[in-house]
Amino acid sequence: MNRVKNQSEQLTFNQLLSKYVVEIPIIQRDYAQGRKTKSALRKSFLFALKNGIVGDPIELDFIYGDVTDKAFQPLDGQQRLTTLFLLYWYAAMRGNKDPDEYQFLKNFTYKTRISSRDFCRDLASIGVSFSGYRSPSEAIRDSEWYSLSWDRDPTVTGMLNTLDDIRSIFLDLENLWEQLIRDNNPPITFHCVVLDDFGLSDDLYIKMNARGKPLTEFENFKANFSILFDEENKSKLDNEWLDIFWKFEKEKEKININEVDKKYLNFLINATLNFYAETI
Repeated sequence: MNRVKNQSEQLTFNQLLSKYVVEIPIIQRDYAQGRKTKSALRKSFLFALKNGIVGDPIELDFIYGDVTDKAFQPLDGQQRLTTLFLLYWYAAMRGNKDPDEYQFLKNFTYKTRISSRDFCRDLASIGVSFSGYRSPSEAIRDSEWYSLSWDRDPTVTGMLNTLDDIRSIFLDLENLWEQLIRDNNPPITFHCVVLDDFGLSDDLYIKMNARGKPLTEFENFKANFSILFDEENKSKLDNEWLDIFWKFEKEKEKININEVDKKYLNFLINATLNFYAETI
């Protein structure tokens, strides 16, 4: 264990994002800590983080990952890093900080789904005001940039659940942002280990991460289909265009997510066939 610690670097979350772009790789599962069924575990972790601020600083053990094209892709530590991203974001919004102060949050993203990536991007880039709202999730869902289809992304809904818990647990703390980013005796740190230093192979990465949740057949189709689009339309594939079918389903008494996927896929197939027919 000492050998690993000697080859690691003790960092705060803002230091990590200043050093790397952090990408949650596609092989990883969704943000499980944000699930409603994980409420007790999530709150326990949040209280531990709070104690690190008001009491003795807390060390979150090791964060393992690989660096590809200057991007750090965590193998272990996804859940902790995501919760820290949300805590820092909440602190910045609550403190009405200038975007320049928290621009490093743009260096955190998810590659598991297009919707997760876009949500993280807009959250860090556009932000939101909590004024007049009972909870962060309500304020975010009421924002112009929020896409209705994101309600079916388990990572997004998990993040919203966590933000609401963060508000209830950290609401009484003053100067939360200043506490989080302080360099002198920082309240929350972890040891970052880049796996390349150990010569680990991609095969081992995959085996160690076998717990990852596989994408559905339709999600795999969208991932492959999106290669044909530029960045703007690639985003629409999993946002504005999906919203059209999502709105139809939301009018029903009981929402069937599989039915949304089925209708969307049928539309894409028929549209593709029509375009093909025009060429022959």
